[in-house]
Amino acid sequence: MFALAVMTMITAAIVNAGCRSSESSRRSRVNTVNINSVRRHLEMTVRAREQEQTSKVGAGITKSEETLWEQAIGLEVEGSIYHPNLVEFSLAGLFGLLKEDYRDEFGDRTRTSSDDGEIVEFDLEGSFFKKKPYPGSVFARRYRTLQPRPFLSSLETTTTTTGFAWQLVNTTYPTSLQYVNTKVELRPLNDTEAPGLQENATLRFDTEYRFSDNNVVSFSYENRSVLEEPFSLDYTSDEVKLAHKLHFGEKHLHQLDSEVVFFDQRGTFDIKRTRWRESLRLTHSDNLRSWYQFEFLDRTQGSLLGVPPIHEKSYFLSSTLEHQWYLSLQSQLYAFAQRQKFDSGLKITRFGLQPSFDYRKKNRWGILLANYRLRLQKEDREGGSRSLEVVDERVTFRDPDPVVLTNTNIAVSTILITDELRTVVFRSGEDYTIRLVSDRIELERIPTGRIGEGQVVLVDYVFAFGGDFVLNTTAQNLTIRQNFEFGLSPFYRLRRQDQTIDPKSAN
Repeated sequence: MFALAVMTMITAAIVNAGCRSSESSRRSRVNTVNINSVRRHLEMTVRAREQEQTSKVGAGITKSEETLWEQAIGLEVEGSIYHPNLVEFSLAGLFGLLKEDYRDEFGDRTRTSSDDGEIVEFDLEGSFFKKKPYPGSVFARRYRTLQPRPFLSSLETTTTTTGFAWQLVNTTYPTSLQYVNTKVELRPLNDTEAPGLQENATLRFDTEYRFSDNNVVSFSYENRSVLEEPFSLDYTSDEVKLAHKLHFGEKHLHQLDSEVVFFDQRGTFDIKRTRWRESLRLTHSDNLRSWYQFEFLDRTQGSLLGVPPIHEKSYFLSSTLEHQWYLSLQSQLYAFAQRQKFDSGLKITRFGLQPSFDYRKKNRWGILLANYRLRLQKEDREGGSRSLEVVDERVTFRDPDPVVLTNTNIAVSTILITDELRTVVFRSGEDYTIRLVSDRIELERIPTGRIGEGQVVLVDYVFAFGGDFVLNTTAQNLTIRQNFEFGLSPFYRLRRQDQTIDPKSAN
């Protein structure tokens, strides 16, 4: 709203500046508004689209036609108020009329829809005190796009973004404040389809205190609100982060990073999360380095599908040792341990070890690359299983390979697939098929459905997690590649994984 008010003020100032009397011009030595450039243009656009779909089960032929007419005038202005270092602005607008017609036919049924509307697009950006230690800016933008969709009417998207940014330029305590509000209106040309709305607002404050270049404390706060329709998502979150970065030792080659984060989300589903993380990096010599990390996580998370809230406490510890043996050979040893405990009584303990070797040698034919990795992992679960929910897992349909969902033991009845904008819900048996392979789910798109080849979709589901067993995993990866200078790159790759399960009970 503030940005729109500034735009109105600037427009009024431009008009007033052009209407000043000659007497007032002689009295004033400084122009209130300076216009550097004015550009105008005329736009005329006609779009036409036809689709035809034949049912593979003999249900008939569906045809659709779309026509879009647009006529608009564009205006672009650049200038300043009093002086470019005080206020500098750019203002662009597109104003006109549009007419949309949609028609579809299925058998003897014909359905038509049309709409006459206005085109209002704008782009305002104003900068204040550019050469002061406290510069700021405001902006307001609105633009329209038309997105064709397979087997559906085109989707008209109107995006309006407003906000401001301010910063304090200081070598000891730099500070910034930002606010952005984005509203996206989604309207299908076929008026029988439900429209959508997405609105996000983010307020962020960042500051830090620099005791020295090697000792810095930082603080950040972020408030975010999300509203989506027709999926009825409505929540607000707050996140506070306190961090400390310290370089120490000879030549300040060692580094210690500390971070504490508090996150609280309220609304459609609640999340509370506390995370404490310590990361230590040591440089022992030019050829030897090591990293160490500790993380504590305490979270409580609700769900969208009625799954009982999850309360988890987790401890994670890892270390990495890296050694440069020769110019061409580097080795790395990674080890970790993790302990998870859920309020349902489920407990998971993991231990892992992963040595690896990387070889890179230039020869007279090109470059020889070799890599070997061995992964040893033990996972001990006890206390029974519980249900967990996954929201918005992104997958891509690429024929002829099926999509394999990440987790196992998925409840098929809970699978929900939508497009990226969450405006279209795809249907099983019409748009995709579900196949159960062992304990995993495979998804395949139906060519005559509404999911296009290469399309990215979002998948929600519930899966069972846990059980009483010990899982031992041994995995090996070997790759050898010769990159010839003339472009040929033959390679050999070996991947092997062995797993054994030791049940603790008959479950």
